[in-house]
Amino acid sequence: MALHSHTHKKHTLAESYISNMDAIHKILLAGGTHGNELTGVHLVREWLQHPHSLEFAGLDIHLLLANPDAIRLCRRYFEFDLNRAFSNSLLDETYPAPSHEVARAREINRTYGPKGSALAPDLAIDLHNSTANMGISIILNRLDPYVKRICAILAQEFAEVRLVYQPEPEASIPYLPSLAKRDITIEVGPQAHGTLSAKLYQRTQAVVLRLLELTVQWNQDTLPAQTIPVEVFTQTGVLDYPRSLEGSLLAIIHPKVEGRDFEAVETGAPLFMTFAGETITWQGNATLWPCFLGEAAYLEKRIALTILERTMENW
Repeated sequence: MALHSHTHKKHTLAESYISNMDAIHKILLAGGTHGNELTGVHLVREWLQHPHSLEFAGLDIHLLLANPDAIRLCRRYFEFDLNRAFSNSLLDETYPAPSHEVARAREINRTYGPKGSALAPDLAIDLHNSTANMGISIILNRLDPYVKRICAILAQEFAEVRLVYQPEPEASIPYLPSLAKRDITIEVGPQAHGTLSAKLYQRTQAVVLRLLELTVQWNQDTLPAQTIPVEVFTQTGVLDYPRSLEGSLLAIIHPKVEGRDFEAVETGAPLFMTFAGETITWQGNATLWPCFLGEAAYLEKRIALTILERTMENW
């Protein structure tokens, strides 16, 4: 579904963040990329039923329930993780789709893309839930002046917003929002998969609507010009749980760390605990800033946590 409203962008001679930048008009707003992450599913359903609430001047918003079969089953995916199906190689239609989700990714790419083309959306926003204590994490795979400016303002206005930069080679980015020219993933938690939280639902809704308001202001060149100091967490890797040679779990997230996403873990501090109660410490050479601590859906991916570096930047 598309919501259409058009205004003309204001042009000025003064320098601004949108000098030489295209305005943001076509937006893909998705939920249900993972079928058991229900905040996005129900927000998109609500907006589909009440499209007037997404009428923003100059924005052409397309709403997408990304994986209907997984939503119907209330599970993460049907055969393959849809949010890992948007790399250039998997979107290549010169060979048969190896799974239901790859076929769905190609259908979405044909409908809203193609990825990497002038026809692709200016922006994609994808709504997710995490079992980890992620607050409202805005995950970015690419940075440009628009993304930095909007996300800095959101981080300033919403105390629970965290900014996570996840750089990857363009051709291999597998996430649904990479279909667009600019990508924003909103990861909200802690929320058990297959459940809803009224508080997190409302806060996610508020962040998305504010993001869209700010986008209109960006297009009209009416955002404040000054930069904002922000805390940025950049992904540098992932860490698995301690395992046996056969792959069985030997330990879990230590209780002193559990639920403390985005908090520092110093070298020598507890990180894991064996099932016998013994502590395994962090042995890295630098402070560990973790997120996705104990994310339930990442157990199959052999990820206990994401490793971050923390910097203060002006965006």
